[in-house]
Amino acid sequence: MQRLAGIAVATLLLSAGCTSQSGGTAGNSPTPSPPSLTPSPQRAPIPAITGKVWVLIDSLTDPRGSIINIVQGSGGLVFGTGAAAQSIVHSLARQPAPPLVSLSNSRVYYLSGDTDLDFFGLDGSFGVVTQLPGGPTKFVSFAVSPDDKRIAVGVFDYSAGPTPAVTIGVQDLVGGGHHTTIYSSTTNAEWPVAWNQGHVVLAVGPDQVSPPSGNNPFPVPNPYNALFGYKVVDASTGQVLDTIPAECAYGLLVAAGTPCWRSGVGVGIRTWDGTTTWYPGSAAVNFGLREALLPQGPTGAANSSPGSIGLYDTASHIDFIAAISGSAVAMGWIDNRFLLIRRLPTGTTSASSGRIGGTGLATDAIVDFKTSEVTDLGYRCTMDGGCVDPEMFGPLGG
Repeated sequence: MQRLAGIAVATLLLSAGCTSQSGGTAGNSPTPSPPSLTPSPQRAPIPAITGKVWVLIDSLTDPRGSIINIVQGSGGLVFGTGAAAQSIVHSLARQPAPPLVSLSNSRVYYLSGDTDLDFFGLDGSFGVVTQLPGGPTKFVSFAVSPDDKRIAVGVFDYSAGPTPAVTIGVQDLVGGGHHTTIYSSTTNAEWPVAWNQGHVVLAVGPDQVSPPSGNNPFPVPNPYNALFGYKVVDASTGQVLDTIPAECAYGLLVAAGTPCWRSGVGVGIRTWDGTTTWYPGSAAVNFGLREALLPQGPTGAANSSPGSIGLYDTASHIDFIAAISGSAVAMGWIDNRFLLIRRLPTGTTSASSGRIGGTGLATDAIVDFKTSEVTDLGYRCTMDGGCVDPEMFGPLGG
């Protein structure tokens, strides 16, 4: 499979495909039944996947853990599986910041419980690939390299109190050999979220996620909860090779780079060579919530005004997409045809939550730019109850 410029992020486009359930009709897709979080002695076969699909993480339906779903561009569910939460999650004040999965070019990796790193592959394979050093006082995060050979592991150790000691190491995925420590701190939190051209991408921010504030439906404008941006570091030494500011942490990381937003300027892209380009004509994007870059760039989808999403690049812009009605936020592209959005409820802002749309239900949907249809995926979250991110995590890919 193509490596997409060498980046495998917890949200990349996966040459995937889908051989199972058919999609629902526009605006009326069936709600998939959540898989059980209780392991079974014999796991049902996983269908081989071809084409392009999304990995959606539902961390709200079952308080015992998360549900990982593979969804077609048409909205049909390919299959789903449950992952038990790490035990420390139930004793923390808030949700841990790191993502729940990591994607290589051909696999989805996720922790089931404290130590077992499970996977399922595009070829239908599945299993436990290794064990990570979790436990009752530790939270573990991880990012697997595109070729499934190396893994960056972050350990948040809360044994001394509410402020964790954070250590990040890089090692062989299988066997744990060739280990090297690339980060250690008792005061600041960083965690691995991606690999790019052999380097590790670290998110920077608080170790736990605070509730959204003001009119923003998201606590952080990216699914990695990287409130302060990212660092690209050498996988062998930990040397910082690039520092990506918070203004360029407004959505999914993709092969082309990361989306940017600046008040009074609009939107742009920061590529992996460190170049930031702002898009002329994007000043209508007058508030930053979440943006979605095409995997190969440069087009980005972003909020152009309350209730609408526009398309922007270096040469052109469209401030309004007719197929998207009401308040919505661009979450990510499957390809240049399908855009995932989160539709926010209409109404006044909730005084208790301070989020756009009041107390109604937010819904996840796919916009088909070829047919102008919007397919409801059937996933719901209550705005007052908290639409925890990363509930929609992104495409797997290559």
